[in-house]
Amino acid sequence: MVKKSSKSSKSQRTISPLAGLNVQLVSALLILMFLYTMVTLGAVFQMPLLEENSRNLVIHNGQRFALQKIADTTEDEEDSIKTSDSEQAVEESGHGNAEKIETLRQRFPTMVKDDDMEEIDHPGQMYANIGKSGPIEKLKVPKFWADSPEVNDAYGEGGVRGFLGNHGQHLMTLSEAKSVGSLWNDGKAKRETIYISVASYRDPECMPTIESILARAKYPKRIRVAVIDQRDAKHDDEFCGPPKSCDGEDSTSAYCRYKDQVDLFHVEARLSIGPVFARHLAHRMYRGEYYAMQVDSHIRFTQDWDDDLIWQWKSARNEMTVLTTYLSDIIDSIDPVTHQSKHPGRPIMC
Repeated sequence: MVKKSSKSSKSQRTISPLAGLNVQLVSALLILMFLYTMVTLGAVFQMPLLEENSRNLVIHNGQRFALQKIADTTEDEEDSIKTSDSEQAVEESGHGNAEKIETLRQRFPTMVKDDDMEEIDHPGQMYANIGKSGPIEKLKVPKFWADSPEVNDAYGEGGVRGFLGNHGQHLMTLSEAKSVGSLWNDGKAKRETIYISVASYRDPECMPTIESILARAKYPKRIRVAVIDQRDAKHDDEFCGPPKSCDGEDSTSAYCRYKDQVDLFHVEARLSIGPVFARHLAHRMYRGEYYAMQVDSHIRFTQDWDDDLIWQWKSARNEMTVLTTYLSDIIDSIDPVTHQSKHPGRPIMC
């Protein structure tokens, strides 16, 4: 009995260090899990504050520096951002006329006119009929802005492409880049203009999308919207046009107030061949704006979206930056009173 008891005690002494070690590991894991939970919860509750603070802090080349939101910059700073040295750019490029360039840049909005059109073969029929005989339907579409006579007159014989790097022969200079893009003068500062292309196919959400673009912009007068309205003219409603009562009950709508900044191009639904060609047509409607943006015809914008996006682009401190995102769900994503986003993060698409 004694020996048996002694073996039992020895056995217990043998496993006791392992048992103690297991307890220590479990305790450490529990502490780590607790800390992780607290940090995660803290990040969730502090996210709006962190997001707001991050707007004023940018890390560039390993250095931290403050960057004020564009809305807080002074008028002098606003003008200095957009002041271009066209004479230097003309000298560097070897093309163009500085005075005509500046005149062209002050012309906003420039809309597509009847004499800005050309005929092309319908691409769907053209590629479907390869090797076959028979007529191909013609489409009357807007000409590219870069090929227009006034652009060639301002930027030289090679147009904008010749002015900016001579068709890829050399990298464009900063002065050259700053000499392209129209400006809108609000009396306080020269602000960069924004071109938004919308491709719509028989979409009843098209008009609310345009209303949202204009109503929630901080500076709606610097925005030009171009819409490719693909619908059946005989059977469909005018989904993308302005409200019919702009002179009556809808006179206060943003679409009605800024309808002269909305360019509509109608395409018969039967001639539509998908979103790629529709967006090609929208690209043809660009008329020299400073920024270009492409969106769908069934989205909603947050308050001051134009100011916010330009701030994000400039905070990257890279003139080659392209901003893109997968949008949040339209339902319950925007505060109905403030029109601010209710989601501090961004959706992730796998």
